[in-house]
Amino acid sequence: MSCPQHCFAWVFCILLPAAPAPSAPQVRHELGTVRTGDDQPVSHAEVDIDGINLGAATDKGAFSLDVPPFMIGFPYTFHVTGWVIVDPCVLARGRLYLPDPDAEKVALRVVRPGDSRLLSANSIGCLVEEKASRFEPKRNQGVGSHSELPRARPSIFAQQIPPGAFAMADSARQVRLLQAAYHVNPSAYFAPAQDQSHDRREATGDKSLGRQAKDLGFTTEQLQSAIERWRETATDPYQRGLASFNAGRYAEASDYILQSIKSGKGPLEEYVPLGRAEYELGHYPAAESALRQVLAVHGDDPLILNDLGLVLNAEAKYAEAEPLFKRALAIDEKALGPEHPQVASDLNNLAALYVHQGKYAEAEPLLKQALMIDEKVLGPEHPQVAKGLNNLSALYADQGKYAEAEPLFERALAIDEKALGPEHPQVASDLNNLAALYVHQGKYAEAEPLFERALAIDEKALGPQHPQVATRLNNLAMLYYHQGKYAEAKPLFERALAIDEKALGPGHPDVARDLNNLGALYVSQGKYAEAEPLAKRALSIDEKALGPEHPTVATMAGNLALLLQKLGRDSEAKVYEEQAARIRAKTNQKPKADNPNQN
Repeated sequence: MSCPQHCFAWVFCILLPAAPAPSAPQVRHELGTVRTGDDQPVSHAEVDIDGINLGAATDKGAFSLDVPPFMIGFPYTFHVTGWVIVDPCVLARGRLYLPDPDAEKVALRVVRPGDSRLLSANSIGCLVEEKASRFEPKRNQGVGSHSELPRARPSIFAQQIPPGAFAMADSARQVRLLQAAYHVNPSAYFAPAQDQSHDRREATGDKSLGRQAKDLGFTTEQLQSAIERWRETATDPYQRGLASFNAGRYAEASDYILQSIKSGKGPLEEYVPLGRAEYELGHYPAAESALRQVLAVHGDDPLILNDLGLVLNAEAKYAEAEPLFKRALAIDEKALGPEHPQVASDLNNLAALYVHQGKYAEAEPLLKQALMIDEKVLGPEHPQVAKGLNNLSALYADQGKYAEAEPLFERALAIDEKALGPEHPQVASDLNNLAALYVHQGKYAEAEPLFERALAIDEKALGPQHPQVATRLNNLAMLYYHQGKYAEAKPLFERALAIDEKALGPGHPDVARDLNNLGALYVSQGKYAEAEPLAKRALSIDEKALGPEHPTVATMAGNLALLLQKLGRDSEAKVYEEQAARIRAKTNQKPKADNPNQN
């Protein structure tokens, strides 16, 4: 599965065309047959296992593959060149696993792309469920909080209050110099909002849906309409859950999938989309529980290992996440080869974990290796390379190595403008990243037009009420804050808050971010009484949404304690100080005061 407040973003690779697999002893598998949806033999078919580069051609309908023994039990999806598989529905009930030679043979039924039957309610769930079974890194992950994450805010590091508003007691702000000021999303491909409308979510330019529509021979709009019809007509709880998920209604999706699981009729793999739905809602403990159910049986599935690692990362359970990421990396390197884009994805996930812990020396070589793989396999002008450049430059920026970060951000922007066009939301993210770097160099005049351009792109591409627009408004408001332009900053913070409350609901972590920022503005103006209810509400939201022991809660509790001290209510402040200290002790966070001049 997917995707998750720091200014810069860690964007992780999506599975792309396979590089050659490493040589290894192989076993001939007679895996199955290929027939048309009308039960007619296919005169010629080229069959492979998607992403593994194992394939064979057949002129008689039956096919065999040479499979390394260590891949028995490996997760796979069949692909038949020039055809769309409609049976078995390999994704509708989770992943399939490569069978041993004695297993029952697979009978593949296929139709040509563009066949109207593909858009029927009976088929659509099979064809789009990949989105419900593949996590994206949360862009709000990270200490002090999504991504990518975290899934869920649209930036992997935490968005904190402006510098100087409070003497921050969170080491993450000190270590990551840029996280306090700007909430920049490097990828607008996925909208992580809770229960957004279908139209609003798809407005982000979801690459997965567009790619699927193209593969099926339809337009994105046709596929969207089919998904909506599926959601309206599905009666089976699991299918209704998947339909709701694809419509961006994650709470509804979770309820339906749970109904199916409790009925006892479905397979174990139903826990995967359940975990994804909970992940998108920011319910990380529930997502963890669901994925552990699957991992207990499929312990060598690198996708499940990565998925669970991303959830644990979002929970700041770094010691538990690390061995899962390493294990997934080792499995993929062996199965796919050391230069496969999925290996680059695994490297990026592990690197982001190290960054969250401030282990920059461990993270840098992994990011460089991932970037090298993508440049070699995909070419130096591929948008995936731009994401790798963003990742590495974000690391340098976090360390204050602005001279090293700037050319990488500029190159990423140039690649995306050429590949995606100057009005693409990803370009807006690149502009934000570069602008935030300028801010931390004190280059406010250079930063402002970039933030303004990013805001204009997203307003046009996504609409004025989209949560990503709220993020852009926050960024521009923070720039004004840094310049002491409080009158210009306030209406932008207020508009961002109004957008997020309407789009995401009053209990979403992004609403807590907005409340926090507006409250910090009041603190800077000495309006402590006006800031207090905002700080309390922000803390309450994060406690409920992220859990009482999440590092973000420690940050919010520390902020409230400092505000209460300013109001002369030391006894009340002590309660929140102790709460923050307890959480930091459990997550190994060492508080450091914020330097208001640092940015």
